Amino acid sequence: MTAEVTLVQLCVGASDLALMLKISPRQVRRLNSMGELPAPVMLGGCTRWSVEELRAWIAAGAPSRERWEEMRRDES
Repeated sequence: MTAEVTLVQLCVGASDLALMLKISPRQVRRLNSMGELPAPVMLGGCTRWSVEELRAWIAAGAPSRERWEEMRRDES
């Protein structure tokens, strides 16, 4: 019997985030630099966004990074 492994993507880069949001990777980078996306994390020099955080951010109405961080602090 062989166990099947299903991988769940935890983080995405700009290209995958662009696909998720139906925008261009350039627009992802622009929104990030303007503080309109949740803050990314750096993994080995690569910029990545948490899929879990992106889902929560979208469910909250996609607020600015500043407002999003304020909302997250208020939850704690």
